[in-house]
Amino acid sequence: MTEIWGLNASGPDNLLADQAYLRLRDACGELHPHTRALGFYSALTTALRALGLPCGMSKDSAGSFMQAEDAAGTLYAAFRATHSRKLHLIPMDLAADFPPLTFGGARLERFSAAKLRELIDERGLKRAYPTSFRAEQFAEFQWLVLEEVAEFEQKDGARVLPELVIDFS
Repeated sequence: MTEIWGLNASGPDNLLADQAYLRLRDACGELHPHTRALGFYSALTTALRALGLPCGMSKDSAGSFMQAEDAAGTLYAAFRATHSRKLHLIPMDLAADFPPLTFGGARLERFSAAKLRELIDERGLKRAYPTSFRAEQFAEFQWLVLEEVAEFEQKDGARVLPELVIDFS
């Protein structure tokens, strides 16, 4: 991971053919099952960019990437994960002002600017969209929060391209 994180800012012409990428891909293949499935290489590239792979980042994203050791730990944890937690935040800026309310897996809640920055992952957002997140403005209204936990399929390819995994038995 340190090697690929050390690539120059402009990056190689083809990241997928770069020796540092190929060594990381092969290491992932040795350590984790299901990494040779269709779509894994593009999923790995997407994960590296989401973690803040410094090469190829815009100058506006500078400083928003993780250190190589932290990125490696996060990637390893993602490989080992058996489920994901999805948090859907729906702005209620045009709705009446309701008291805090919980119903089933949903809740109405107000967040401080600091809490919104934590929920949104401001650094990760800046990597993808190098503009400022105006947390103070978004903290002015309520949010409908829907939370779901989804278990990962354990078949080859199911985590990368679940729509292509069909059981014909």
